Amino acid sequence: MVLLPVFVLTFQARTLTMAFPPMPAPKAIEMIAKASGRRLAVAPSLADEVILARLKEAPVDATLRHVAEALTAKWSTRSDGITWLVPDLQAVKSIQRDQDKQMDQHLRNALQQVRKKLSEQPEELDRQSMDAFLAWNDAIWKKEATEVGRPDRSEMMETERSPIWRALARICLQMDVKALVAMPDGDREVWAEQPTPMQHGFSDAAQEILRKYRQEFSLEYPTDEAKRVKLIVKKFEGGFIPVTLETTGETGKRLEMALVALHDDSEPPTNSDEVVAGEKPLVIPQEATEARMALSRQYRGKDRFAILAKWRPRLLDPVKFEPVQWHFGEDLLLAADARDKQMIGTVGDVTNSDFWEFVAVTPSQVLSRSTYDFVPSDDGWLVPRGPNDFDRASRAKAREFLRESVRMGGLSVDSAADWVGHAKHRTPFLGWVGDTLIVLHSITGPYSAMANALNDLVLGIWSSLGPGTREALRRGETVDIRQLSADARDQIAKQVYWYVGLAGDTMEATDRLPDGITSGTVRLNITETPVFIGWSSANGPTVSPMPMDASMFGRFLAEGNRSRRPVPAEIFQQYDRFKIGMHRSYELHFTLNPGAVPMTLHLSETLFPPEQEAVTELPPNLRSAIEKARQDAIAHPTKPPTPDAIHP
Repeated sequence: MVLLPVFVLTFQARTLTMAFPPMPAPKAIEMIAKASGRRLAVAPSLADEVILARLKEAPVDATLRHVAEALTAKWSTRSDGITWLVPDLQAVKSIQRDQDKQMDQHLRNALQQVRKKLSEQPEELDRQSMDAFLAWNDAIWKKEATEVGRPDRSEMMETERSPIWRALARICLQMDVKALVAMPDGDREVWAEQPTPMQHGFSDAAQEILRKYRQEFSLEYPTDEAKRVKLIVKKFEGGFIPVTLETTGETGKRLEMALVALHDDSEPPTNSDEVVAGEKPLVIPQEATEARMALSRQYRGKDRFAILAKWRPRLLDPVKFEPVQWHFGEDLLLAADARDKQMIGTVGDVTNSDFWEFVAVTPSQVLSRSTYDFVPSDDGWLVPRGPNDFDRASRAKAREFLRESVRMGGLSVDSAADWVGHAKHRTPFLGWVGDTLIVLHSITGPYSAMANALNDLVLGIWSSLGPGTREALRRGETVDIRQLSADARDQIAKQVYWYVGLAGDTMEATDRLPDGITSGTVRLNITETPVFIGWSSANGPTVSPMPMDASMFGRFLAEGNRSRRPVPAEIFQQYDRFKIGMHRSYELHFTLNPGAVPMTLHLSETLFPPEQEAVTELPPNLRSAIEKARQDAIAHPTKPPTPDAIHP
């Protein structure tokens, strides 16, 4: 009985030699376990992670240590003798602390740049220095003036020598950097004089700065009064923080505003495309090249349809065919092999395939472009790690979602919302899931099947409503907001306050709804518009057809499509094959209390049921509407688009 552990240890390998592309973590660890003679397994919470490796007589202990680092995990041996790869919460916290530390320094560097700009200006603007500023500013305005004349100053950001920018810069220098670091991504906070309950009050130091600002403001605008000042801070993903200062007059109309972008640009960007002498470009395998072609909107080769047909089954089965294996993972394996480096780790779900076009790259370019994705290593290993703020998409749920979109003939509002509800990341269609949807469905024109993917904030609200409330709204019922889930109410509030959802409303949301949202209602209006895609039977369907309504097609028949990529009318006149679909526009009409404040949010879906066959002639009602639009286009032709002008 005591000989068994000795027997197992005797046959444990000390080194590993193997290479494999990104694959599910359980499968990769199973391969390592068999090769090393160790009993290893992966926790269910890491089952959707992927691992890639290029190992050449690599020590087993180093291999296991580095793969744990890459996945922000640790190894834990249980009573059954199996060593499990499990999430390491302390490592996650450590990474977050490092990121916060970097963000802290980033902001301090940005504020130092603001301080330098401010130090180059007079401490106070007197009449003489104000006149000099006005002359300089007027020259800039004249230089940038357009044909429509000088725009309203309230819509323009004031220059860095203006009184309002000087005040904003001084307030920024008073800010607590640690508080800025602690702000959640997407957070938007407002400071104001006479603050509402949804705003913050200015500190004594900031109020003194605003007192000096008003003195300088009166020199610049002697007939106006800076009645109220608001400071708005928003934090975007990645740590970019724009800070704006807005001044309103007696009527509440905005008089002027200034912007300070807290971004550290002191470090010049590195040239990631620099070629190392003697290096040869990587030779990308044909299969990986085809995978990138299949997912790219930019590729327009004659073999595109054949490539799409070949790859479609793989794109629709991310469980069987790991979706990231043909992209950055392939490049990393080739680069590691060219450099003869030990490598084990993971890659993120962002493939960038949608915009791919073939460009030869060297090993140095692959590695230098992604230095932020590597775990620091003191033994020369390459340990790629995906971004920790981007959640891994479930391959099984993605397969169900993608196949549902094919069954529906497009991205329906409900299926898109369900995917957003499942995904935790702020941009759930970023990555291979979105890239796949783009090639499965038409994405061009105003009736793009992908319009939903660009509206994930509203999809989040639609998801949080739940099936029962959605159906009640579809039946025409008006729903009391107080009856919605806490998640739904929270997302509605974020839409109002964080993401400025009161579109078209000139009043700041924290002023318009100063006490928060206490109650309200929501109702739904759905508008249906028949749409269709067309092509010439002689030429066949296009790679990315544009859905059209009758009005669009009628005008195209008369004068062609005069967009940025013009198409002559003769092309549309040759159409003799059509596939008919339906576009639905969803309008969610909110009434928010107190004050019965209106808010309208939009969603849409364009669906072409796959079982519907192409027809040689459109229905009579569509033909009539098309002819009416064609005659109207002849009588009232569209003006040719004005070329974009680059002003000096």
